[in-house]
This record gives sequence, structure tokens and C-alpha cells, in this order.
Amino acid sequence: MSYQIFNSTLPIVRNEIDIFLKNYSVNHSYQKALSIPYFRQKFITKIINSIPNNHILIDQCHPFIDDNFFYIELAKEKDLIHEKICSNIEDIVSEYNDFTNSDDQLIIQKKSKVHHSQKLSWWIRYETTKPTVTYYFGPFENFTEATNHSQDYLEDLIDENAQEITYDIELGNPHQLTVINDLEDLQKENELILRQLWENESENKYYKNLFLQSPDIRLLLDNDLIIKDINYQGNILFNLSVDDLNNKHFTSFIATDSLEKFLIFIQDLKTSNLNNSSKSNFLSLRLSFPENLFLSVSIKISPILDSKGNINGWDLSCHDITEIQKNHDQFYYESRYDCLTNLPNSAMRLDVKIFEAEFKRGGSLQKILLLYTQARIIQVSQNVVCKCHHHIDNQFACWLLHAHDCVGSNELALTQKFIAQMLGVRRASVTQVAQKFQENGIIHYSRGHIRILNRLFLELSACECYTFVKSEFKRLLNFS
Repeated sequence: MSYQIFNSTLPIVRNEIDIFLKNYSVNHSYQKALSIPYFRQKFITKIINSIPNNHILIDQCHPFIDDNFFYIELAKEKDLIHEKICSNIEDIVSEYNDFTNSDDQLIIQKKSKVHHSQKLSWWIRYETTKPTVTYYFGPFENFTEATNHSQDYLEDLIDENAQEITYDIELGNPHQLTVINDLEDLQKENELILRQLWENESENKYYKNLFLQSPDIRLLLDNDLIIKDINYQGNILFNLSVDDLNNKHFTSFIATDSLEKFLIFIQDLKTSNLNNSSKSNFLSLRLSFPENLFLSVSIKISPILDSKGNINGWDLSCHDITEIQKNHDQFYYESRYDCLTNLPNSAMRLDVKIFEAEFKRGGSLQKILLLYTQARIIQVSQNVVCKCHHHIDNQFACWLLHAHDCVGSNELALTQKFIAQMLGVRRASVTQVAQKFQENGIIHYSRGHIRILNRLFLELSACECYTFVKSEFKRLLNFS
């Protein structure tokens, strides 16, 4: 089953910012600064990076999330977010003021190759699909003035039979007031914008900062899977410097048991891109680092496409699920090992509906299960009494006999730590008893392994609890 990691803190931060801004008029400096997408995103990123982020695991088969789940201890989280909003807002406003007061803040390139610099103004941008045109109306001194005039221009466009009209109010200086968005011209314009984006140092810095300050662990790989960039969160999680990660092959950090799965997954993504077919881009991997450090991560892998739709790189968004994977492995282990002896079990699987129907019939299956439950309750109850009244030597022998009966073999894969947990004593006490039994020739003990050498002596060392429990199993279930 595929899983996704959902950052439940991010939508709460966005909502708290909206609530915070409602206390201020549209002409307030807070409203002006956060009306610009760049400053708003930077503000959100600063808050996200300064508080603990809560994540939940969502399986793709059941994407619905109960809202009540998000609001556990929500009051504390909201208070912390509000505190960070109040402590960071002035910094953002200061950056915004520096930006809007700068004389060389925006350089516009005309077709004549003449460069101009001017202050930003408020404009109303209308877009229509029939005809496919973008109109700019303005300039206006402030956001409120632009808002007040937006309806008038909208009515003019409707009178001219424009269809599917959308509009927005933005801060800027358009280089053309009417832009005819012919598809071919639009494609050429987009390609030009993309080239200028990577050639222009200030634009590069803007988008790179968004990547580097992302609250997720982000990596950029080229088409050969070479790491080209990693953000701050990734450096923290991997505990490696940028030099130790950049220009290294990403597969060198993938554990051996996950490498083949990753390479097949990448190949499938390439194939699905060529065939224009859809494929889930979530994958779980184990990453390997120096000093035998392993991390389990859930990765969203997105191809980076050029203007022709060809893949020229990969964008990886990762989340640490090491603890989740440990819990999953523990559940997996417990489902396949006897809960009382910690020894491997063998079992047959049966559909739960068939099992439930057969049990409700009240036949042999129901009788056997109820008798087995009674026998187990007797065993657990007797173990409690045994721990209170009998010496650890007797308990140890009794427990080994039960394990021997379950396995039917003299070889038992057991650790002193587990036996100590089952008996409710210190590990050192188990070590002393095991050494005593080994010296008397009853067992042979080595790390994580016990061999029973003399079962008769083991029975003589056990208390009467073993005989009682065994007789109850035989009486109820005819187990020997």
C-alpha cells in the first residue's frame, strides 16, 4: 500500500495569517507586504521553519482525513504560530519597504532593448479566453483605489462581449497594456521567460531561496541522478555538509535492499512520461549513511520537464518516516512471533468474513477457540501468581518448558533481554540463572540462543505452576 505524508501544520499557519490580517485595513503595511506572493511565501516559510511541524501518514486508498485528527492540541499550536507571526511580521514589512522604495527595484526590458527603472504601482489585470487577451488597467496609488475601479472596467469588457473573464489586482509595471495570448506566441514567450529566469541573477536567487527554505526535505537531481542541490532541512536530516552531498550520485546513499526498487521506479516514471500515462510518484526507501546510519524516507519524485516535455531532472521531496517504519516492523514482527515465547509461529490465513461466519455458527471452531482462550487465561493468571511467590530459578525453568512445548525443538532462539521482560526481572538476574543451569548441564546458552540438554532436570527445577498449566491445556484441549 502506498502512503503520503501530509504536513498538517502548514494549512494552520496559512489560516492564522489570514485571521491576523483581518485586524488591519487594506492600507496597513502588514496588508500591503503580505499581498505580494513573494513576501507572503517567505513569511510562511520563516514561521514553518521556526516551529515543530506535525506530519501524518495517509494511505492513498483512504485519502479522507477526519478534521478532528488535526485539532488535537491545536490550541497550543495556534498560540505558538500566533507568537511567531507577531515576532516576524516587522522583519517582512521592513524587507517590503526596502523593496518598494528602491529606485532600481524593477528592470523592464522593452523590445527596443531599452532598460527602464521605475516604482511599482497597483494594476488590475483582466484575462479573457474569448478573445484570448490579457488587459492591464491602471496605474493606481494603492490597493483600495484599484479595487474600487475594478467593477467599472469589468462592465466595459462585458459590453464588448468578452467571455470567461477573470481578474486580479497586482503590484507591478506591465510592459504592455494589452497582450494577445496567441498559443504559438505564448509558447515562445514562455520559453523566453524561462531562459531569462535562469540567466537573471535576482530571479535565480528568489526561486532558489524558495527551494532552500522549503519546510520539506528537497533535493534536485539531474537526469543521471546526480545531486545538484539540497535545501537546509535536508542537510539537517542527513547530517552531512553540502559538499558531501552535491555532485554525488544519489544511488550511493540508497541502502542495498532498496536500490533495485528505486531504479525500477525511476524507469517506470520515464516510461509513463513517454506514454502520457499516470503513475503514482510516491516511494518509500531506506537511505544509508556513514557510521551505519539508516533512515527510512517517503519520497515524492517529480520529473523536471523542458519546454518539449522531455525529462531533464528530478525533484525529490522527502519525509523522515524512520520511527513510523520501526513501529511497522515491530507490528510485523509481533504478528509472526508467539506473544508469550517470542518464537517463530506458523499459521494459516483465512478471510475474516469466512472466519466470523463459521464462528457464529456455534460449531466446533467456536468451541475450540473459547476453550483455547480459557486455557490461555489460566496460563496468564498462573504466571502472575508464580512471579509473586516462586523463586526466579523456578520461573526460568517453567518458562523454558512452556517454550519447549510450543516449539517442539531443543533449540530456542531467545535473548536474555526478552526472557527478563517476560519474567519481570532484571537482565542480570536472568544471566545468573542461565549460568547456573549451564553449569549443572541442564542447558547450553550462547548469545541469543538456548539449547535444552536435559529436560528431566529442567522439569525438576520448575515449580508446580508448569504442571498445573499443562494439565489444564490437556483437560480443555487434549494438548500434551
